[in-house]
Amino acid sequence: MVEGRTSVFGTFESYKLAFQENLNGPIPFCVGKSEDLCTNFLRGLDVDGHFAAMKLISFAYGGIRSSTALCLAGATPAVPSVLRASLEAMAYALLFERQPEWAKIWRERHEAKKSKYDFRNNSGSALRKQLENESAELSGRYNTLYNLLIDFGAHPNVLGVDSTIGYRPLEDGNVYVSFQQLTGAREREFAFVNITQATIFLLDILSVIWPTRASLFLVKEKQIEIIRLMHEYAPK
Repeated sequence: MVEGRTSVFGTFESYKLAFQENLNGPIPFCVGKSEDLCTNFLRGLDVDGHFAAMKLISFAYGGIRSSTALCLAGATPAVPSVLRASLEAMAYALLFERQPEWAKIWRERHEAKKSKYDFRNNSGSALRKQLENESAELSGRYNTLYNLLIDFGAHPNVLGVDSTIGYRPLEDGNVYVSFQQLTGAREREFAFVNITQATIFLLDILSVIWPTRASLFLVKEKQIEIIRLMHEYAPK
């Protein structure tokens, strides 16, 4: 894995080569095990009667996998934005499952002004209320991760932007500053933790919609092990 950082002022070819080389790096156990659990859960899943929710779940899962590839490559500044879209899609999947009228409004938002207005202005509060109705734990996980992703780059806030800048003190007392696009190991560690948290939330949503299958795959028990591995891996 390329440990150094790729400068914003380098050529695209050098960026691409570093990106590709980093993809061969290791995936943490917490990410690998959560990915395996999701894959097994979704394989052969009966989506009859759950099509609206499944569309959002598929989109969300694709975002998680894209984030994993970005993280491996070192393109961690892009991860929070992708994960936040996935997180919202998971929550909307649950909303559409419980309140199908919102799935209809969502489908019509580009065709009818009223649907566009209703979804833009009211779906967010409906989503959060639905999460609260399901459980305080589910709502808490969503809100915590949602705000964390915003802080670390889903919006161009200071924590996300600063991860793309390297500082090195010089002997004369000045500081050398470098502007980066591919970040180092520590930034990847933080991003892998966020990816694991997003996957745990996806497993929560899957478990709510398909509780029998969740029980069959021992999702709750395996989530506890994944969380333990995540805490062991998390940067100190």
